[in-house]
Amino acid sequence: MSEQDDRSRSEAVYRRTHERILGYAVRRCPSPEDAADVVAGAYVIAWRRTTELPGGEAGPDP
Repeated sequence: MSEQDDRSRSEAVYRRTHERILGYAVRRCPSPEDAADVVAGAYVIAWRRTTELPGGEAGPDP
């Protein structure tokens, strides 16, 4: 998989999941800033492990 494919895949996962993951974190963290930090950390890990993300419509559905 090329670097561009990895980037496109990561961006697609982000667009598909960010709102729901942030909502989940906001409900469980003491402040919105803490929630944003948690979510950012999760996406850093996802970016590093892009090749392990499920593909297509079977992607993550939090």
